[in-house]
Amino acid sequence: MDNSEYLFDSDNRTPKKPWRNLSLETLSSSRRNESTTPRSRTTFDRYVYKLELLRSTTFDLFDTQIQPPEVEKTVRWNVINQSTSWSDPPSRRRRNALRDYYVDVVALIDRLRFEWFLKQAKNDYNTARRNIQEHYAMVFSGVNMLYKGINHPNYTIHIRLCKIFIFEAPTAANFISKYASDGKINAHLALEALEKIVQGAGNPIVGYYDHVILFTGFDLFGNESSGKINYAIVGITNQKAMCRKDGSSCAVIEDRRGTYLKTVAHELGHSLSAKHDGDGNSCSKFDRYIMSSGVLSKQTPETKYNPWQFSSCSVNNFTTFLTEFGSRSYRYNCLAYAIEASDDIPDVSNKLLGQFIKPNQQCQLKYGNASYYCKGEKNTNIEDICHSLYCRDLLKSGDCKLMEAYIGTSCGDGKICMYGKCVSDPYAPPVDETCVFGDVHEDHCKSLISTFVGNCYQSKHYDLCCGTCNNMSRPIKGCEYGDKKENCQTYHCAKEKETCCGTCNYGTPFTPITRRNIAMRPTSAKPLLIRRSPKVARVCKPGALDLRPELCHDPSVCKNQFFLCCEYCLTYFTLPTRTTISRYDCAPGDLDLLPELCTNISICQTHRSRCCEYCSRMENYTVTITIEITSPQDCAAGDLDLLPAMCANISICLTNRSLCCDYCSRVENYTVTMTTGITSPKECVLGEPDLNPELCTSPSVCQTQPLMCCNYCTYNSGAIFHLYDTWVYRCFYIHCIFFLSKQMSA
Repeated sequence: MDNSEYLFDSDNRTPKKPWRNLSLETLSSSRRNESTTPRSRTTFDRYVYKLELLRSTTFDLFDTQIQPPEVEKTVRWNVINQSTSWSDPPSRRRRNALRDYYVDVVALIDRLRFEWFLKQAKNDYNTARRNIQEHYAMVFSGVNMLYKGINHPNYTIHIRLCKIFIFEAPTAANFISKYASDGKINAHLALEALEKIVQGAGNPIVGYYDHVILFTGFDLFGNESSGKINYAIVGITNQKAMCRKDGSSCAVIEDRRGTYLKTVAHELGHSLSAKHDGDGNSCSKFDRYIMSSGVLSKQTPETKYNPWQFSSCSVNNFTTFLTEFGSRSYRYNCLAYAIEASDDIPDVSNKLLGQFIKPNQQCQLKYGNASYYCKGEKNTNIEDICHSLYCRDLLKSGDCKLMEAYIGTSCGDGKICMYGKCVSDPYAPPVDETCVFGDVHEDHCKSLISTFVGNCYQSKHYDLCCGTCNNMSRPIKGCEYGDKKENCQTYHCAKEKETCCGTCNYGTPFTPITRRNIAMRPTSAKPLLIRRSPKVARVCKPGALDLRPELCHDPSVCKNQFFLCCEYCLTYFTLPTRTTISRYDCAPGDLDLLPELCTNISICQTHRSRCCEYCSRMENYTVTITIEITSPQDCAAGDLDLLPAMCANISICLTNRSLCCDYCSRVENYTVTMTTGITSPKECVLGEPDLNPELCTSPSVCQTQPLMCCNYCTYNSGAIFHLYDTWVYRCFYIHCIFFLSKQMSA
């Protein structure tokens, strides 16, 4: 890898809890002691196992091994296939069949990453959530493609994203942020915190999983044996921990700018038992495979495609690990069946990450917002970008640094990058091969070309701004960008009509090339063997978090679905005024959940629960609104007022214009100023008593806690007069209609 990561070392400590489900451990059949009970064909059988575990005797700067301690435990195995006899286990009957293994991952997104997506979406909450879901779905789709590149005759590994949980609230991810300082966090402490939350208070949130990955916006670091601090860490995980349910089957990945597919694939590889290339095996750490360590090595013709492949050593590790699972396939095998994915996981099987994140953006995600694609660096052409994407690193030296393009990046007309190679694809988009990636510097190009479009005739400008130039071009051969020099005048046409072709209207029109239309890439239709998520326990453990935060703003959820909002409900039920909170409202003292949204009082009408503190200060304020009366045209020209007595207020033109045609024709479209009161969606009912009379002594309480002083605030905020006016109008209308009906009948 370009960067390095740690594998947590547990040799100097013992886990706080024993392994709870040995059916998910890597057990060797040679270690089995026969049970004292005879074998039977019942659903459950009983065995005793003793694990003899090998300790790592080597120490690597970035890597040490973690293994569970030696333990004896009695377990009960659930026989999945009861129709299979013990003498003929499924593993024997399926020995020559290609087997599918499903690694189902739960992705946790911390607050920093959520804030980044929220900023990109210009504080649009719903857009930010959709972008997060689609982005990480495409990330794992790309990681899945890397694992599907393992061409093994006996098995295929599928990496699936089955759930995304976003820590939106500022305090939601305190379990990890409390260890952070100045935007940095110790990788070991982060992993320990994640392990505890996965098997503890956060277990209902995580639910059913094979592996859990926390994507964090903090900068990971670790302490080297020399005492130095290593800031090159981008991920940390446990060795050979896949499917363990003690919290160890998890990883923390640094995701400050953009998710690097190779990092995710690398960490999952460790959990599937793969070691670093060159770590006790015959593979070289300089060959640039996915499981290479953090050693930077030079690209050679022999190694340029290796970053998208696993070495033979890694594949052997996977095979050994999966074979041990396969030998016990008559028991519960967590990789044999896919977990039912959450409904909010979008289907992106017909999308490739490289089609949505262009080369300039890929460079910026790794080397900062000022970075860009170095076109033609070291004599590379468009197709070479698949294995040699050079990016300008303006954060350090300013040189062009080598990285690999994302899978799906366009590399020509009808071509995309796949595993480091530029290949033709029937679903690849049509592109102009002279301008595959558009402008290099968008802001620079806007100023350069807007000043003089003729700059596009110069190759040095066109190479940097081909996208803008193509948008400004016209179908005139030899005069695509207008005048070739500035300040052309009509009197130049006699001698310089070719140079001033735009001014002189000189050139030959031509028909632009029409790009082919492409079909949508088909989605994956292969059926999965689904293992459904178990029902969530309907209890709340001390310290449990909210399982469905989007529901946890209404106290009524605490009556019927308490277990979905443990943290919210436990807090709510400790409040002495809990019975006075209206539905879909805020509890007293609630803070703003998303302060970025709390800048306009309209949020109090639509999403008040997200801005509790702000709305408690702003509700019932009186504001002035200027509107323009544009009443409907429902009167014929010259119509008189039908009820002149009612035609004394311009509001009649908005409600019953046909009754006051003459009056409204004179006053309509006037600009008027109206004063109204902004109130929260949950107002007091007329006659409702004060819930806390001792607070109801000052008008300020009507702005902070109006629901506590309904009777007081009704007579001190002007609401009673509003109600009075409403009834006066109603009575007036009734009398008028009654009078009109008598006149017509007479």
